[in-house]
Amino acid sequence: MTQPLEPTLAELRNSIAIRVGLATGGTLPQRIQPQIDEEIRRANNDLWHRSVWLRRLVILDQPLVTNVSDYDVPAEVFLGQSMDVRVVDSRGRQFSLIYDDLVDIDNFTVPNPSNLSTPKYFRIINDVLRIKPYPDATAFPTLRIEGIARPAKLVADADRPNIDGEAIVQLVTIRLNQRLGLNGDQGDNIGSFKAYLIGVRNAVSETRSYVVASRRLDGPAYWDYPTVDAATTPFFSAWNPPGVGW
Repeated sequence: MTQPLEPTLAELRNSIAIRVGLATGGTLPQRIQPQIDEEIRRANNDLWHRSVWLRRLVILDQPLVTNVSDYDVPAEVFLGQSMDVRVVDSRGRQFSLIYDDLVDIDNFTVPNPSNLSTPKYFRIINDVLRIKPYPDATAFPTLRIEGIARPAKLVADADRPNIDGEAIVQLVTIRLNQRLGLNGDQGDNIGSFKAYLIGVRNAVSETRSYVVASRRLDGPAYWDYPTVDAATTPFFSAWNPPGVGW
């Protein structure tokens, strides 16, 4: 099922202004808008790094070239986090590649170059993804990379975050209220924010990644919470919803 789009930067800004009580007649004081935008970008990065279950997965396709093994990893994908690499054949069937450091992939060759087969292995070398055996672009025209999206830049009004938009709105509302001395003590808002983050974590799905264990036996780190028992599974406590320190 297609996931709903997160709100744009302009929509985030408007929601925050309304909750803080700054919106008057649909406009903002000129000096306030840049401050809200900067707080949105800061919250987007903070939440991306500290509440990892808010992150979104991205699936990107790029064409394969016959006899070419090295491909740039798309800039939108964060390396090493729930990364799944597949080739798609001419009939639309997908074949997952295996990440295996034990395979001497640099010297992996096909005995008969004219008899190309399905790529089976991949390795990341700097920002280059190397697959072997060499692909036949006629039989396998597409390389499909699934991974966690890097934090969005959020510069233009139409830009959208790649983490939960409501979490951004709540966090920025708290910070602006505290910075501008508006709307009193933020204890209730902080409590609501923590409860919201816990609720999102408990509802984690294939589009929200929680990095602890492995989703695939041969894949990078991934934890599909709450199918793993948190009481018996060790994890880094800083990944839990934050307290007042936000």
